[in-house]
Amino acid sequence: MGKMSRDKGARFEREIVKRLTKWWGAEFQRTPQSGGSQLASGWNLAGDVCTPDETFPFHVECKHVEGWDLSHLLTSKEMGLFGKWLDQATDEAANGKIPLVIFKRNRHQPMAMLVISRNSSLGYMFRDEAWPTLYFKNLHREFFLCTLDALTKVDPVLLYEVD
Repeated sequence: MGKMSRDKGARFEREIVKRLTKWWGAEFQRTPQSGGSQLASGWNLAGDVCTPDETFPFHVECKHVEGWDLSHLLTSKEMGLFGKWLDQATDEAANGKIPLVIFKRNRHQPMAMLVISRNSSLGYMFRDEAWPTLYFKNLHREFFLCTLDALTKVDPVLLYEVD
């Protein structure tokens, strides 16, 4: 990965840190990519963005990538890049954390994919609300897709005791 691509990803992660901090009301940081972490103990150092707030229910992966199209969700059995991103988030999520992939491409707003079961309390909340949310069931996973703006309009109090 080239320097420009790393810088682009780092800028996006910093943007997501600010948005999650504002939404959730807890401190978030980019997860250190090396063993030389300066964060205090108690931080969940998984994913691309982390917080010491144990009530935050998500494992966050951030992707600022060109070359994807939402039609890939419907036209490819493996869902193209989306499938790879969901696999990574699911494989790396700590037990009990909901895999969340926040992604965008240039000049588009960030989107969010949450890997959850429709039968979960979070699944019911998303299905029953009037947010612009899409539900997908593909292969061995179920997930919701929405804009990051729609996700961050959810009152965090509703998510403290998810599932």
